[in-house]
Amino acid sequence: GLAVKDRAYVSVNTFLDKMSPKARWITEIFILLCVIVLMMVMFIFSIPLAMIVSLQISPALQLNMSVMYAAMGFMGLLVSLYSLIQLIEMLKYKSNLK
Repeated sequence: GLAVKDRAYVSVNTFLDKMSPKARWITEIFILLCVIVLMMVMFIFSIPLAMIVSLQISPALQLNMSVMYAAMGFMGLLVSLYSLIQLIEMLKYKSNLK
């Protein structure tokens, strides 16, 4: 989540720094689209998983295990929404490219 927020894709930055502004913009759009798709897939598949484990109780915390697995889906949803907001902002300011 933090890498998406700060646009700090660890090994991609070196590659992006060598690109023209337009190529960099296209690559960043592609990365955001990939992040959105991956996080939405994680969100969609976490729902049935949380339902399956809803009958289990954590031995140590005595909490329903679906709470733990729901956190995975919640994170996927929030990261995809944040990435979507970044994508919209990048598309709005496309005219600033030279």
